[in-house]
Amino acid sequence: MKNQRYQEQSKDVNRIVLKHEGLVRRIAYKMHSRVSTFIELDDLLQSGLEGLVDAAQKYSAVEGASFESYASIRIKGSILDLIRRCGNLNRSTVQAKQMIDSKRAELTAEYGRNPTDEEIATSLRLSMDEYYSWTRLFEANVSESLSQSYDEYSMVFAAPRIEPERIIDSQSLRGALVKALKTLTTQQAQVLQLYYVEELNIYEIAKVLDITPGRVSQIKSEAFKLLKTHLSDFKDDI
Repeated sequence: MKNQRYQEQSKDVNRIVLKHEGLVRRIAYKMHSRVSTFIELDDLLQSGLEGLVDAAQKYSAVEGASFESYASIRIKGSILDLIRRCGNLNRSTVQAKQMIDSKRAELTAEYGRNPTDEEIATSLRLSMDEYYSWTRLFEANVSESLSQSYDEYSMVFAAPRIEPERIIDSQSLRGALVKALKTLTTQQAQVLQLYYVEELNIYEIAKVLDITPGRVSQIKSEAFKLLKTHLSDFKDDI
């Protein structure tokens, strides 16, 4: 009897997943446009599908939300988890590239010529396998970090009166904003990314982060105040 009930539940999940595969594609395509430099669309689709399966297994109509709304939150949350993991990897790649480039410049000045790969690796106390594993990542163009990918969208965070064209033209303001964003807590940065970049509403963000909608609003307000404080020297430019 239990086995029959399990089979029926599995069929229901499969039916729901097949019916809503298009929702996964729409969300994945939209989110991929912002992170295409370092993550494949297929990976987002797979992660989104996992979120859909999870939604199909856990959804209850008594919760009040439609399945599509509930599934959208689960799909976005699953994809965002993947993006965050890839972003952490890419930040390490950026740091390694900076370290190798710095050492190359240092040895060039010391030797009066371009150093060999072996000389750079030895100076950094890396094995050749470790050194080449890093350089392969650089050549594959995966060195742009998640924070860098979001910088273009983050430029409008500080105030709704900012004109994007003017900000992009102001390199000093751009640099100041990037520094200001780094002062945010992890949770503040997540809320701003989810709200402005992934276009989730307050209630969706609350479910993704497992906090109350009121807390989301509070975090968003705190992040705004912090950014405005750091950008106070540029008030005439914005």
